[in-house]
Amino acid sequence: MPAIQFYITSDFCFPIKVSIDHKIAGTGTAIIHHDVAWLAHIIVHPDFRNQGIGKLITESLVKMAHAKSCDTLYLLATELGEPVYRKIGFETETEYLFFKGEKPIDIRYTQ
Repeated sequence: MPAIQFYITSDFCFPIKVSIDHKIAGTGTAIIHHDVAWLAHIIVHPDFRNQGIGKLITESLVKMAHAKSCDTLYLLATELGEPVYRKIGFETETEYLFFKGEKPIDIRYTQ
């Protein structure tokens, strides 16, 4: 709950939740700074995937951002989410590499 509390009480975060039969089916938030929005934490529970919920959440966040005069919208896409975002109209601007468990190189032994 502490991590979620930040989004609920922030003046620049606009979270949404989709519930089905009293179960959380999906979530997402728009983080807005001036005229730029970052769509984040768009997550659909595995039991509810392939039902259009990710699309619904993303389109709702886009509409919210546009209503708040955002001209630019960004998001990071996983392989699972990328097709959803592309169908809505998002384009790849750049790609990121994420490294896990890498140890720093000791430069004393590389010279």
